[in-house]
Amino acid sequence: MVLGKHITLSMPNGEKRRAQFAIVELGEVLASHDEQTFAPSKGYPTNAQGQNINDRNYADDQLAQQRVQDNARNLDPYRLLTTSRTPSGSPIVAGQLRADKWIVVSGNNRTMSTKLAARQFPVNYEAYKEALKSELSAFGIKPQMLTKFQQPFLVRIDYDFPAFETRELAKYNQSTMKGKRAVDKTIERSNSLRENPLCKTRIPLIIDEYERMSEFFNDRIAQKTMLQALLNCNLITEQSIPEYYEEGYFTTAGKELVESVLAGIILDKAALKAAERDGIKQARRVVVYAMPVLIENSTLGGEANLVPHVNDTILYINTIKSSGLPFDQFINQGAMFEKRKFHPWSIYLSRLMSLGQRRFKAAIKSFNSSIKQSAGAALFADQAVSAQEAFAAYVIDPLPEKEKQLISQFTGEKAKSQIEPWLFIGDFPASIMFADRTQTVNGDYRNLVGISKATGQIKQYHFPKGKECKRKVSYALKVAKGIREQDGLPIPKTENTSVKLRLLKVKKAKQLKLIELW
Repeated sequence: MVLGKHITLSMPNGEKRRAQFAIVELGEVLASHDEQTFAPSKGYPTNAQGQNINDRNYADDQLAQQRVQDNARNLDPYRLLTTSRTPSGSPIVAGQLRADKWIVVSGNNRTMSTKLAARQFPVNYEAYKEALKSELSAFGIKPQMLTKFQQPFLVRIDYDFPAFETRELAKYNQSTMKGKRAVDKTIERSNSLRENPLCKTRIPLIIDEYERMSEFFNDRIAQKTMLQALLNCNLITEQSIPEYYEEGYFTTAGKELVESVLAGIILDKAALKAAERDGIKQARRVVVYAMPVLIENSTLGGEANLVPHVNDTILYINTIKSSGLPFDQFINQGAMFEKRKFHPWSIYLSRLMSLGQRRFKAAIKSFNSSIKQSAGAALFADQAVSAQEAFAAYVIDPLPEKEKQLISQFTGEKAKSQIEPWLFIGDFPASIMFADRTQTVNGDYRNLVGISKATGQIKQYHFPKGKECKRKVSYALKVAKGIREQDGLPIPKTENTSVKLRLLKVKKAKQLKLIELW
């Protein structure tokens, strides 16, 4: 390496950074992708998900690949040899080596093009060397120093580059975001958001109090708060504000930006790509509205973490849309269209999403609450609410009976609610409580029964509506009475058990909102 003069880099977001021109060996500079195969370069930094931190996806963006090849075929030395203090011009590398390689943080296309020219168009690369030799003095380097190199390459070293993260690479490219595909911009921004724990938490909370996304987009104050958060988190620049925000409200492009960035906190790369389709954007909107409770869910362990299933749900909905069939026809002919087998939970979640934003968010919130309260209630091990039980209660039970039957038939598995019509609520000092899963209205259980520990008598809690409901309650009493012997649910001991049952009156209906354990 031969060092040249010091300069100050001027970043698109207004930052100023210490930098210096330098000549290095071309082979010791590592771009994000291989110039021949366009696969991610081995040794280039990756994020927590194992993805390349450069979200310009050369691996499957044929247009980006073509640009590299065209630039190599028509290599312009003076595009690479500039005294520019902005990210354009000579490629920029991080100030610290990794495995003896200079990591390109801005100018990956320019680096790959030069490497490809050196391999396939040597005349073009020789022209670059001659131009570099004649311009060296402008970079504070003596021409005779070039003889030290086999394949010299001019770079700028950013000494203030803070971390190998997507959001840091994005700072160089903010002024050129328009040149990227929409999905690549989405992935880049969402990765940047994931890398910033504070932003990842605060931005979703801005929409948490609204019943629907449309209500958020009608609130002028909330949108101003969101705009400032996007700026503070370096997801947009001051210069790009007119594209996304106008007269106090987000433009169509701004709404798309907000939704796609938020979706990227939970959705992985494949799901984000699918969610860009017009027919899938409604499902993405459901995910975005439920973002705070989905982030909470992502902290739960084992089967209780529904985020992988939510990602597969988006892919499943995309598969249905691609078939052109409605759900009932698709699932009956699903084997003909599906290239992969989806977990039954992903299929149930797809139907829950179809019930709307509020229903989906409320279900996930109740699921989380049930799991967390059960885990922290000091219950006996056999009394804790399992992920399967909570999923059956909050995701499966609210679905139309016909859809539950279709999914059950298609997956070859009976839904939990069909196998166990009685949901165990809790072991209380005086009684054991159960709910009748066969009778729900908007996810609320109307029929409850309690078995007295002292007398073995059954007490009913219900708000009947008509003869049909009374008949069901009568049946419930008979079944509950035999639950202990027939279904293997003996009355356990209750010493030191501090479980309470909270029954919440549902708005505009005399029904009971059940199974809130604490």
